[in-house]
Amino acid sequence: MTLRLRCVSALAWMLALAVVLGCHPEPEKKKLKIDREKSSAMRKSTNAQRSVDKPAVKIEAAREAAPTAIPAVTLSNELLATCLVKVGDRLPDAELPDTTGKRQSLSGVAGPKLTVVFVWEADGEYAVSALEDLDADVAKPYLDKGVRVIGIDLRDAADTVKGVVQQAGAGFPILLDSDGAYFAQIATDKVPRTYLLDAQGKVLWFDVEYSRGTRRDLLAAIEVALTKN
Repeated sequence: MTLRLRCVSALAWMLALAVVLGCHPEPEKKKLKIDREKSSAMRKSTNAQRSVDKPAVKIEAAREAAPTAIPAVTLSNELLATCLVKVGDRLPDAELPDTTGKRQSLSGVAGPKLTVVFVWEADGEYAVSALEDLDADVAKPYLDKGVRVIGIDLRDAADTVKGVVQQAGAGFPILLDSDGAYFAQIATDKVPRTYLLDAQGKVLWFDVEYSRGTRRDLLAAIEVALTKN
């Protein structure tokens, strides 16, 4: 009996130990899970706080500095050779007919401060867009500042010129150099040409094309020239 009791007691003790050892890992797993959840929550809280505390970064659009000098005229030697009138020269005055046949002098329709003279041809791919830009960007906004725009068409019929001007919606004076005699005084070749003149008719700036660069430089030249008047 004593041996049996000892065996039963030993077996019971082993079973109890097995139960204890078998159940022990479960609380550890739960504790580990809880610890991981706490750690994750703390990281989220920290990141959220950093997001709140981080100062907002201002991104301001770069502003172009106002021009301080009239843009330089940069032409190839080939184009420069076609120019009979350059910066510092006076653009010749002339009396030319408009699209209605009325004769007008350049000096008579020039601006009291500045004048833009645009020499062009009706079949040029730039014609409509250039006339539109000059009307919207110069003739209208600078009217009260003493700036005027004059267009001189080269060798086109009056009706053709009227059609292009109407399409562009240009309201400034358009004169006709039907035989090219006036153009021959200022250049040997190449149109369009854009000139900016002061009140005395002296060329302050010019270009032998019409492009975005022409438009940009013309507006810059006008702004600078007005500050000096």
